[in-house]
Amino acid sequence: MNKIRLRRGAERVSAIHWSGQREQVGRQLTVDNNGTSGVPRVILTSVYDAASNRTRLSAAVGGTADFENDYTFDDMNRMTRVEQIGQGGGNTVASKGANFAYNALSQFTSVERQVKPSSTWDEVATFAGNSRL
Repeated sequence: MNKIRLRRGAERVSAIHWSGQREQVGRQLTVDNNGTSGVPRVILTSVYDAASNRTRLSAAVGGTADFENDYTFDDMNRMTRVEQIGQGGGNTVASKGANFAYNALSQFTSVERQVKPSSTWDEVATFAGNSRL
């Protein structure tokens, strides 16, 4: 169990506790703040592909399923999509996502943000330009 104590001057504000589980190659599988007073228990769970890219991060808050982030990578291990959705039976999470495109030098050529207010994805912003965000 790890602990961080937060202070404001000499006054102790709070303590954050966390523990986690790692697999043999050292990738963090879970993070748990159990024991932190004054906040709900949050458990983060990660899934990785064979190249050690995190492909999923899910959360449970106070014992209730919360968000799920899904990550997609190309054959050069560059993230091409991230999508956040709610988990079945859990807290309400607004679905959102982003697509990333790259040139041969692995510089961004476009970033497209999306929201999903209903059953289809709506584009809300697009970057396409000179490798600057």
